[in-house]
Amino acid sequence: MKKFIVCFVAILTVFGLAESAGALSLFEDDFNTLGTNWYGGRFEKPKGENNIEGDLGIQSGGGQYGNVAWFRDKAGLLFNIETLESQNVSLSFDWKINEEDEENKLVAGYYVGNLGTFTNGVQNFRTGQWAWESWTELMRDFSYSWSSETFELPQNAWGKESVWVALWLDSDEDEKIRAFLDNVTVENSPVPKPATMLLLGTGLIGLASLGRNKIIKK
Repeated sequence: MKKFIVCFVAILTVFGLAESAGALSLFEDDFNTLGTNWYGGRFEKPKGENNIEGDLGIQSGGGQYGNVAWFRDKAGLLFNIETLESQNVSLSFDWKINEEDEENKLVAGYYVGNLGTFTNGVQNFRTGQWAWESWTELMRDFSYSWSSETFELPQNAWGKESVWVALWLDSDEDEKIRAFLDNVTVENSPVPKPATMLLLGTGLIGLASLGRNKIIKK
């Protein structure tokens, strides 16, 4: 009977640990198919007044650049996630810039809150919450070859109803210069539920009691 109780407690403990440690996907896109909720925007004012719809896009089904997202001329792409009951939120993506000029930078960051209404899925971010100064920047870098990045979002992005993640190209407005994006994912560790913590605590108490009994018998 004692062995049965010990095994049962051990199973509960393992179950509790597995449930509390599992990572969940909040967002992912490899651009092999269309349908993910992306939005477009220009994060700084360009020299000209180019049509923003012509400065970004998502290409699936092959083609000149493969299955990727692309943008240019201070424009970029962004998406929205909910991080309620989430912690340890991480952003990962692959990227490159197609010209060997280190003055051109891929910029990544996030904004906590509501960005208002988009017109046809795009917006010009120039003032107020649209200005990049209102965002939290995660990186600003150059790479002529494909590179992989992973960032942990700070705790002010955890447990929120609305978090926007954006990636855009800070360039010199040369139409030939483009940034490419692939394999975008956001993962998190769910906040352990009270029932799970109680289960884990019960298991630990049981194991501690078992150890104490063995010591007393010796």
